[in-house]
Amino acid sequence: MSKTQYITRKVVESRIIKVMKIVGTNLEELDTITVSGRVKEVELAKKYGVDKVVTIEVAKNEVVYGVPVDKFMEIAMIMNDGNEIE
Repeated sequence: MSKTQYITRKVVESRIIKVMKIVGTNLEELDTITVSGRVKEVELAKKYGVDKVVTIEVAKNEVVYGVPVDKFMEIAMIMNDGNEIE
């Protein structure tokens, strides 16, 4: 019996980010948050009531998804140059 081969993709489901504010020439930690998707520093600055924030990613939760090759081929479309469907 042959081993099933998979097409896989690693996806970042969430990130742990430290939110810092600038105090003189130093950074002061405001909070540590868990987010999914992109972080908008402008929105975080408004949330914490400061002019500007700096974010530092300290960890990320990655998950690997897979589809058997035969199932993938049933639903796959030919791509032109890697980003256009033919």
